[in-house]
Amino acid sequence: MLGTAIYVLLAGAPVPTIRAFIMVSLGIGAIWLDRDPFSLRLVGVAAILLILFRPEAVTGPSFQMSFAAVTALIVTYQFFKAKGWVWLQNPGQGAMPKLARFVLGLCITTIVASLATAPFAIYHFQQVATFGLVGNLIGVPLASLWIIPTGMVSLLLMPMGLEHWPLLAMGYGIDLLLQVSADIAAMPYASLATLAVKPAVVGAVVLLTLLALARMLPVGLLCLALAGITLTVTPWQPVPRLLASEDGDLIGITDMAQHGLYLSQTRRNSFMAGQWGQHLADAEITDWNTAEQTSDLIRCDGDGCIVREGNEPVIGIARTHGLIFEDCGMAAVILLPHTGSHRCKASQMITRNDLRGSQGLALYDKDGTLVVRTVRDLIGNRPWASGQQTR
Repeated sequence: MLGTAIYVLLAGAPVPTIRAFIMVSLGIGAIWLDRDPFSLRLVGVAAILLILFRPEAVTGPSFQMSFAAVTALIVTYQFFKAKGWVWLQNPGQGAMPKLARFVLGLCITTIVASLATAPFAIYHFQQVATFGLVGNLIGVPLASLWIIPTGMVSLLLMPMGLEHWPLLAMGYGIDLLLQVSADIAAMPYASLATLAVKPAVVGAVVLLTLLALARMLPVGLLCLALAGITLTVTPWQPVPRLLASEDGDLIGITDMAQHGLYLSQTRRNSFMAGQWGQHLADAEITDWNTAEQTSDLIRCDGDGCIVREGNEPVIGIARTHGLIFEDCGMAAVILLPHTGSHRCKASQMITRNDLRGSQGLALYDKDGTLVVRTVRDLIGNRPWASGQQTR
């Protein structure tokens, strides 16, 4: 337990590692007390302890996906045990039955964990991995039979200064694992991109699953029906018409008809641009000066850009005060990312100071009116968000 605690500290104490440490510690204690170490009670205790010390982790993907996978695996194997499927525990004599049990167990584990984490992967990352089973069938034996054993041998030989060759072999194994991962990720349809879903969708799926496990499926179906009514027409989150970073250096215009994202510049802030594109189901990212030649959505000149889509409200992006004078009243919203404030009573103005205070914002079209949503509003006034800087 002391060794695992040291590892948690060395790893930076991420949420999945803390969860694993708590469950391992409780599991060892359960074995000492002659109790079942694989229990949903352990999951519950680990979740409670994490929430007490890291409440902000509840909304993050690490907490949700880690506990979803572990809970689903425990429930699945408890079901197999209750049904008397002893073959998974005692497959018989010989190498082939044991190998078959290993492969079958790995397949079951991968499929169950993938299904359990899929709703959260869609919600947080807007994509689902489809070849996880193939990757695990190669990667898990590679790690278990090559990487970890050579690492342990190198650790034992370190006091004698003989760790070079085991570490070299371990490095080859890691390189092979990374290459296999890259090859699988590069395969066609290795991941499926989706638009961002509404939080109520994930909540409804989780609630339905929990109620089904508690043998309250009719109640779960009722909750799912009510959730479907509240989601109105679509489970997807609304697509913003404009995205702007906190410093105003990066501005994005969405064109879902062309599945495109047009950016003010593509050389800087590549990480943020990639996050925006991922949120829009891997939209094709293009510099808006290039997009202007093929799309009627945006028009630019020396004073700035005008975004016009059908009968929707017009958005102005000002480089100079000239666009403000020209489009005051015509544009519903004028964005001034790099210029000072200017009065225009007929249009809503978003100035450089507004951007700095917002930590980034998005413009949504709601019933013919442009609505501003900021990162600061989404984060809220919570203790763990105090002083947080988000670009």
